[in-house]
Amino acid sequence: MRMLSYPVPDLPQTGARIAQLMRERGLTPRMVQVWLGLESPRAVYKWLNGRCLPTVDHLLALSRLMEVPMEALLVWHELPAEDVASRDVPGKLFCCFGFIIHAAGPGVKVPAVPGAGIFPSGGT
Repeated sequence: MRMLSYPVPDLPQTGARIAQLMRERGLTPRMVQVWLGLESPRAVYKWLNGRCLPTVDHLLALSRLMEVPMEALLVWHELPAEDVASRDVPGKLFCCFGFIIHAAGPGVKVPAVPGAGIFPSGGT
């Protein structure tokens, strides 16, 4: 089996990317809020400020609104394969759609998810 790097979302940079795409298209947080059917623009501001990520359904809708692939909305950094196996990632905050699932301080090992980042050669 070969080891693949693990993508770690960069929330502040993703927020900046979404803000840039919105500016280029003349969209305001209020317009995005209405397009997504949200009660208030609070969630949009959280994304733009890098406090959390949009949910997958919101990412899909944003990609359609901005006419870009979903991946074009996201910024991430690759965790090296050797760190994926040990999950020894000092000082990282792991989030899943804006929810903290594990906070790791210096020297703290993040619990491994069985099979995470390990795929048979040629498959994903």
